[in-house]
Amino acid sequence: MHRFALLFFGLGTLLGFGEGFESCKAGAFESLQTDVGTWSAPAGHAMVHSRHAKSGKQSMRILGGEGHLLELDMGGDRGGMLLSFWAERWTARAPFLFRIDAMRADKWEEIYSGDRKIRVGGFLTEVAVVLPEGTRKLRFRSNTPKETGVMIDDLLIEKVKPMKITTVETIQPVIPVLVRRKDNPVMALKVATAGRGEHLMVRKITFDLKGTSHPEEVKGARIWFGGDPLQPHKGIPFGESKETGGVFVSEGEAKLVGGENYFWVSVELKEGASVGSQVDARILEMTMSDGTIRKPSVPSPEGSQRVGYALRLHGDDGSRAYRIPGLATTNKGSLIAVYDVRY
Repeated sequence: MHRFALLFFGLGTLLGFGEGFESCKAGAFESLQTDVGTWSAPAGHAMVHSRHAKSGKQSMRILGGEGHLLELDMGGDRGGMLLSFWAERWTARAPFLFRIDAMRADKWEEIYSGDRKIRVGGFLTEVAVVLPEGTRKLRFRSNTPKETGVMIDDLLIEKVKPMKITTVETIQPVIPVLVRRKDNPVMALKVATAGRGEHLMVRKITFDLKGTSHPEEVKGARIWFGGDPLQPHKGIPFGESKETGGVFVSEGEAKLVGGENYFWVSVELKEGASVGSQVDARILEMTMSDGTIRKPSVPSPEGSQRVGYALRLHGDDGSRAYRIPGLATTNKGSLIAVYDVRY
């Protein structure tokens, strides 16, 4: 099993039950036994999906179609415990319905509606709901276009525990900052939490651009919330930033989820910014909704981002996308950039 399962299952039923679907046989099923209970679905409604997951390599997929159902018999009363998992919508195309029902006293009762909450791609949505007393079974319902579906992973059923922050640190994956692109992640504040009770709220992030070669060439800077080191662009705007004396203050509202949370410093460069120069930042502090201030021990990791130029972007000359880039050298030594245009 992958890291998620090992960390959780090592504590056994003292804390609850967890499933990452790593030890399950990939493919369609009608009945599937796992650590959280027995899953069942009509033929063609569900499968264990390989090669795409929140963590590990596998996840649960409710297949595309109208009125598809997936049930989980938890083998006992889980009332008062917290159900949580990460979900992904396969496509933005309509229709889309995703609901969760709990069986109580032999009757189904809806406890969650994700029709307008589940985001497309990347397992970006955490679902968390306290199960009503007497809940022994769950039913997941979906309506999605054929050959698409809804995917879930890293499912937990655990006792409700107060959320607390365990670590606050900065990270800086190598990502070039490009002229012509509006949002360029420079570095991130990684906030790790334990417990999934009442969510903690972040209200303010304070940062500066120390280490930037030409701060006068920065058109604007702001904070994005969400994403991860492999896909920082999957975040959402946290709030607009106001700059005073070289220090930026971004005020907004972000609800921390259980596990890892990322706040990205993102910049936009002016046209004509110096290609090959450096862009860097420091995250100075984070202010919680109760006024508590948390500071990373290292405001800025070693290193910085280089400035480059985006030759082509989505929408240029009416294109849908540019892909398959390459470089070619002529017999005279000229370097030519090539790419595929999609309309």
